[in-house]
Amino acid sequence: MLLPVLWFVLSVRSASQEGSDEGLADARDTAKRTAQRLASAASDGELTDAEIEGPRPRPGGVLLSTVRNGAEANVIFRIHGVGHGPLGGRGAELCFDFHVRPVPGGTAKVEIKELPTCQLAR
Repeated sequence: MLLPVLWFVLSVRSASQEGSDEGLADARDTAKRTAQRLASAASDGELTDAEIEGPRPRPGGVLLSTVRNGAEANVIFRIHGVGHGPLGGRGAELCFDFHVRPVPGGTAKVEIKELPTCQLAR
C-alpha cells in the first residue's frame, strides 16, 4: 500500500516541476516575441508610449516601468508564462528589462535582461 502512494507523490512532484519549467520557458519565449515587437515598433526611429503599451505580452503581461534617455528606452514588463501540471496549469512569473535603441532607417536594437526578481522592478 505504501509503494503506490509513494509512486503517486513522486509522479505528481516530478510533473509539477516539469510544468513550472514549461512556464519559465513560455515566459522567456514571450519575452523574445515582445523584443521583436518593440524592435519593429521602433524601426521608424522612435518608440512611442502607445507602441510600448500595446499589445501587451500575452494576457497577464504587465508594464511596470518605462525610463527614457533621449530616443532610447528601458521598458520593464512582468510576463506570466504557462505550463501544464498534473492538477492543472502551472504558471511562472518573470520580469524582463528591454533596452530599446531606435535606429532611424534601420532595425532597432533591443537587448533583453531577465531580472533576478520582480521585486526590483516594482
